[in-house]
Amino acid sequence: MLKKIKTILEEEKLNIKMSEAELKQYNRIGRLVIRKRKRNIFFCEVINSIEKGITKDSERLYKAGRKKLLESYVNKAKHNCIILETALLKFQDTSPPNEFQISALSHCQYTKEQLDWIKANFEQNPFKQEQCKYITDSGVKVRSKSERTIADRLTAHNIIFRYECKLQLGNHVFYPDFVILKHDGTIIVWEHFGLMDNAQYELNTIKKVQIYNKYGYKQHTNLICTYEDDLEDTEVIDIIIKRFLL
Repeated sequence: MLKKIKTILEEEKLNIKMSEAELKQYNRIGRLVIRKRKRNIFFCEVINSIEKGITKDSERLYKAGRKKLLESYVNKAKHNCIILETALLKFQDTSPPNEFQISALSHCQYTKEQLDWIKANFEQNPFKQEQCKYITDSGVKVRSKSERTIADRLTAHNIIFRYECKLQLGNHVFYPDFVILKHDGTIIVWEHFGLMDNAQYELNTIKKVQIYNKYGYKQHTNLICTYEDDLEDTEVIDIIIKRFLL
């Protein structure tokens, strides 16, 4: 249900964008007014409070009519988007993220350990939760489009995960983008580093990976690190998932 609402909302927003683009063609067209005198119907165009008959001007009449239709559609569509966005928020707020995943993947086979793990409460990153505005197919809200892409590919492969779950490594506290429990009980940490063009971010990333390594998380075993270039083609993400998680 969540995925269907999300799809409808995205389609509606796209239609609004296209309609508003077309409306720009009719900036110089006035407001269409329909007049009735006895049994006759007349069409008029109002510009700057001046009304002019256009019944016999088929081209002008078409443009004014098209403008009126588009304006009516955009207003209704925007109202529909508000309703759909409210529904998404309500749906998201009524069930915890892990329950969304179980509901979405109820047809799959999981071990008892996996089911208990995904249903259990966990401490999530409390930092600026309002930035988690991208809703994934599993209902979990994430901070970026890149993270949403990864989450959606995990869901597509029936892989359950915890988003920004607290991980204590000695005196260090991390909130990995994704923590995954495989069927064999292995915990996999997936970090996506999206701002490597920032020097300070790059330095922090190097230090973070070093700490992971110190506490037994090694890349290509139980640590997956991806970067923005990896998301240019979702096939790369699928390859990573098949190589390390399936």
